[in-house]
Amino acid sequence: MKITTIIENLSTYKNLLPKHGLSLMVESGGKSFLLDAGSDDSTYANFQELDFLPSDIQKIVISHNHYDHIGGLEKFLKVTDSPVYISDASKLRLVAKESDNTLRKLSQEEVIEKYNDRFVFVHDMEKIFDNVYVCKVFKPDPKFMCKDKRLQKQICGQLYPDDFTHEVYVAVIEGDVCKIISSCSHNGIANIIADAKRRFAQTKVITFVGGMHLKGKSLDSLNCSESFLVQLAKQLDELGVENIYTCHCTGTKAYSLLKPLCKANVTYFSTGDVIEI
Repeated sequence: MKITTIIENLSTYKNLLPKHGLSLMVESGGKSFLLDAGSDDSTYANFQELDFLPSDIQKIVISHNHYDHIGGLEKFLKVTDSPVYISDASKLRLVAKESDNTLRKLSQEEVIEKYNDRFVFVHDMEKIFDNVYVCKVFKPDPKFMCKDKRLQKQICGQLYPDDFTHEVYVAVIEGDVCKIISSCSHNGIANIIADAKRRFAQTKVITFVGGMHLKGKSLDSLNCSESFLVQLAKQLDELGVENIYTCHCTGTKAYSLLKPLCKANVTYFSTGDVIEI
């Protein structure tokens, strides 16, 4: 499997724009799909700079309805006829409640409404190719879910803690191995790996690619305690994951702290990087 990072928070390539958000081009077994679309049209600019064509995108998956993952989608919808897979809970209004009690809108449900006929709404699990599945997490353990208390859902004017039912992850099955791609992992990387192990019991989940939503407002801050990272590393060791490629909402501080705690190989990837696993 080959994964090309179309856009991420950081970049070491002068011709590629970094931006808060994520978009990945995934190729496996002659099939390809775009996972997320970043925050705006700069994602498509990078896509072209990396010599991809709209015809290269057979399917699109949107991991969750936050602007930094769906904001650049409309450009791709205009140049492809690819179906878009997204959680069936994605039409909720999602916000961040800041320290001064102001609300910052995160979701772009209006895009889903505008192009409703292009979306496939995932209730539990959808097979998009013979070996690729889009899945929702079944009963995540709250202990390992995202600790960012700013994230809320707004229903009829009332605020509730976000339960992240609007999030999906991708499982790629290659032989007897399962490889997971999860853009932000609000449901928790440990919960996602455990869910994949339950769903694909005949395979070994050895690789995780994506963010873990451990950063605070900046890449060098945390939204959790350092003791939580110790617990998380222990849980990942118990789950048997061998390789972790992380980025975006993990943050650089969480990455540097988590890397020596895990038995797994932990690698950070950024805009323009190619992962072959």
